[in-house]
Amino acid sequence: MKLKDKVAIVTGAGRGVGKFIAMAFADEGAKVAVAARTEQEIEEVALEITTAGGQATAIRADVSQEADVDRLMEETCRSYGAIDILVNNAAVSGPFRRIEEISPEEWRRTTDINFIGLFLCCRAAIPYLKKKGKGKIINLLSAKSSMPMLSSYYSTKLAVRAITESLAAETKHLNIDVNGFHPGGVHEGMLGSLLENLNTLQEDDPVKEYFDRWLKRVETGTVPPDHAARLAVYLASEESDGVTGNNFSVYDKRFSELFQGV
Repeated sequence: MKLKDKVAIVTGAGRGVGKFIAMAFADEGAKVAVAARTEQEIEEVALEITTAGGQATAIRADVSQEADVDRLMEETCRSYGAIDILVNNAAVSGPFRRIEEISPEEWRRTTDINFIGLFLCCRAAIPYLKKKGKGKIINLLSAKSSMPMLSSYYSTKLAVRAITESLAAETKHLNIDVNGFHPGGVHEGMLGSLLENLNTLQEDDPVKEYFDRWLKRVETGTVPPDHAARLAVYLASEESDGVTGNNFSVYDKRFSELFQGV
């Protein structure tokens, strides 16, 4: 088992990619804190893991709230004695509208969860990783750097790339590896909600042509969520020790062997 007895926190683990990562970690022997805002979802994921023989605990937390993040770290450490791995997956797609139609409150909410939340989680987790003398931080990115109607989302994901590289430089001497990766188009994730939003566009909307071209590419096939989970396992395991400050992709040919048979 690649993660035997490691303690991992996965945020946004109630559904989509986060759920698949949490389950993959448990399959590899990790003790997993399944965190998200929706209590019922994370309890179901934790139950699924424990029913399969793994170890997991559900901890409700809104990553945009400092007190929730601090409690998440404390409860994880109280349950399992340490923290080895942090996966920052929690995110929202934000408003699907033109920038002049987005309120400052909506923009701030996207930033609070996608970027400030990640900052709070890293800030709170690093003292625990220092105590262990090593650790792994994995940040979920976006496959694209921009897309119309989703300016707040893509702004935060570009910021996540920057903090990944900066934090990696800060923590390299501490044996804390910090990497980011994008999971590709996964229907179980935000791609599904984006496809729903596209139905709100008028036929004569100028940006509809952009999305029509994009949809043709999507129709060729989305990425199985298992691919994202396997890449996360690699980045969380000793196999990737010393690999830090990178932004990977499930499309990267270097990892093709991870996805064989999926």
